[in-house]
Amino acid sequence: MSDYRRLSIIADSFREPSQLAAIEKGACQTLFSFIDTADFSGDLDYFLRVLEMLLTHDAGKAVAPDSALETLLGHLETGQESLDTALSLISIIISLLTTHRFQAFVLKGDGLFSRILDAIEKTYELPVDPENEAKDKSLAAYARNQLTEMVGDIATEPDFLDSHPLGGEAMKRVHGWLEIKPGREELAVAACMVFGNVGRSDEACAKLVQTGLHLLLFKVVEETVARFEESVKRAREPKAETESEMKNQSPGAVSVAVIYAAAGVLKNLAISSQNKKALVDGGSFRAIRRMLTMEGVGVAQLWYSAVSLGRLTIINTCEPLTPLLLLSHKLISPS
Repeated sequence: MSDYRRLSIIADSFREPSQLAAIEKGACQTLFSFIDTADFSGDLDYFLRVLEMLLTHDAGKAVAPDSALETLLGHLETGQESLDTALSLISIIISLLTTHRFQAFVLKGDGLFSRILDAIEKTYELPVDPENEAKDKSLAAYARNQLTEMVGDIATEPDFLDSHPLGGEAMKRVHGWLEIKPGREELAVAACMVFGNVGRSDEACAKLVQTGLHLLLFKVVEETVARFEESVKRAREPKAETESEMKNQSPGAVSVAVIYAAAGVLKNLAISSQNKKALVDGGSFRAIRRMLTMEGVGVAQLWYSAVSLGRLTIINTCEPLTPLLLLSHKLISPS
């Protein structure tokens, strides 16, 4: 009986008890051994669909080989896979990254973290069917968001900065995601998630401020507010637009998400008393004012974030009247 025939029989009978039995008999290891060979030329999509079912179980993840992440990322990096195959690869990668064992591999600093960042960027380049473009892009966006959440989880680990220091290539790359490119605003959200999770102690937040992260975040807020206001203006003044102009607009919901994420990191930074003056000097109240003057769908949460950031910047300061006066001045002054 051929290997493909065996897999067909397994798949045809794949109810949960059968899946668990297959895992116990070594199906996960066998499947990974097939797709990990240099000369693999089989139906990768079929193998991946079976693996997706097996790896919904903790038992399946527990017996997956240590090299599983590298194998899956290797296939994803070829750039020759269909959308469905790429999404299956990402789904399995995400499934493995929910476990402490595979997160630990990423934390070792041997390049896996950077390759996962590659995978996030790759979701923008996946092939889509012109007849189902909206659906395909939605599926790719979902995969991107799931990967981003996994990266965020990994960044919460206490020893994350030991293997991926702020001055290292991987974190420089994440820092670069805050330089927003039209159509890739979600990368800024991903960067904020990483920095927000890294900045969970006074020491880490101090280091982030020393790198000038707060200045870039203020820039993100102000520029994204400007794009949001421009999109609102366009919506209120309908006119004929070229396809290029429409593509360059930042969708309102995405803009709100970017600003909210950036404000979240700034709030983390503002908790530490040693950072407050740097935030005020860097323009926190100017950014707060820009957020409070926004109008449109979904901005109420941004008003709340702006007020919260102002409160955190002011409380427990040695000279409370100065930032209070600055706040009132910046909110009232037109410039």
